[in-house]
Amino acid sequence: MENLAYFIPHRPPMHWLDQAEPQEDGSIAARWTIPDDNPVLNTLVRAKRLPPAVLLEVLAQAAACQAGLAARQAHAPVPAGRLVAIDHLSFLEPVQTGDTLELRISVLRHWQTLLKCQLLAMVGGKIAAQGVATFALLV
Repeated sequence: MENLAYFIPHRPPMHWLDQAEPQEDGSIAARWTIPDDNPVLNTLVRAKRLPPAVLLEVLAQAAACQAGLAARQAHAPVPAGRLVAIDHLSFLEPVQTGDTLELRISVLRHWQTLLKCQLLAMVGGKIAAQGVATFALLV
């Protein structure tokens, strides 16, 4: 199966997804094992815990895979995306370097150039973050 993580424009050290795949229900399942030696994270992480902004970024990268897949299926160029709204987002469990995040992105609504998604991040079977965010797709 194709790794959709290549749809996002990020490159190391800001490309954080290891794998992203479409699911039968239309969602995207993605994974990221958080490295101890990432130079970007080393400037942000205190006591090996990831700040919420990092979790939001990796969820946004997974959502970009969803937008890329939809564009490819429509035979359209893969759009760039911008986070434009967070309806709600809760951070429930701490995430540390060395953990593997399991991410799930589901489209709630896609209209014109906006994509509203349900975001879920789990670590060790526990919900680390969940919420709803809207992205503008720029072609």
